[in-house]
Amino acid sequence: MKWIHSPDTFLYLFISSYVILYAIYVFRIVSLLKHTKLNLPDLLFKFVLRSSYVSLMSVSLLGPSFGDVKKELQSVGKSVCFLIDLSLSMDATDIAPSRIAVVRRELEKIIKELHSDRMSMIVFNDVAYLHCPSTYEQSTLLLHTAHLSTSILPEGSTDILPALQLANQKCMENKWNNLKEPKVIILITDGELFLSTEYNNILNNLKKNQINLFVVGVGSQAGGKIPISKDKYKTDAKGQPVITKSDFEFLKHLAEDANGKYYEWSDRKTDTENIIMDLKKIKGAVWADKKIESNANKYFYFLSLSCVLMLIDLLISVKTKHS
Repeated sequence: MKWIHSPDTFLYLFISSYVILYAIYVFRIVSLLKHTKLNLPDLLFKFVLRSSYVSLMSVSLLGPSFGDVKKELQSVGKSVCFLIDLSLSMDATDIAPSRIAVVRRELEKIIKELHSDRMSMIVFNDVAYLHCPSTYEQSTLLLHTAHLSTSILPEGSTDILPALQLANQKCMENKWNNLKEPKVIILITDGELFLSTEYNNILNNLKKNQINLFVVGVGSQAGGKIPISKDKYKTDAKGQPVITKSDFEFLKHLAEDANGKYYEWSDRKTDTENIIMDLKKIKGAVWADKKIESNANKYFYFLSLSCVLMLIDLLISVKTKHS
């Protein structure tokens, strides 16, 4: 038999209280001996009965555990890589409070739903960098998400190609590559000023490597100004405010060309729940498979027997005779 809990102060107080109260009871009985005739076997029976149910209560408090059970645990998950556009246009305020703020908020919701998946994050504008290496820890990725800002990278225009190339490379590294492991790239961008025109090769690689591509368009078609400081906005050569418009049509075609899926975080809709639902539909691979011993707490049996004995104690009284 094993014990789930170790004896603590509460248990010692419980036993001490019983000993003190029972000692007072015995003293009272002895003081009545002059006036009554007590049946000694009855008193002995009461003592054994009460000591038994108090002992059983003490045992139940310790959490007796026996009957070892072998349980098989499997860690199942997939590899998810987030590609986050940090070009200056992501500061636009056409969706409140800003495009990048919406990305932080919605991305946090997604990460919290990925309980056993390995996750990584790449940030990009016209260059791409690994912002968070592959990790199982939600808290690590949430910390990196909270600090997402366009100021992380030097100012540059949006170019999705380097980000997709780096993501494909990281997904297929020997260190992490598992043929049974589903891989998902989630590209989050406003799609504006996409510089590269020849991206067929990388899309073919994604399909060849069976990497799922989710494309999330951020912003609005009406567009918005790009704040550069308080009450100041980015302007063109003529001094007019620059209006950045999200290129949703291009992003839809990109998803279609990769046999992927398209979503939006825009002024029209927020597809976060759909993203989470589709991620959960992708069946993960087994990361680890092991057996553990699981000992069930059997306190209930001891507590139940204790209650039965207590009930018997209440129903059976000790007979006394006056002298």
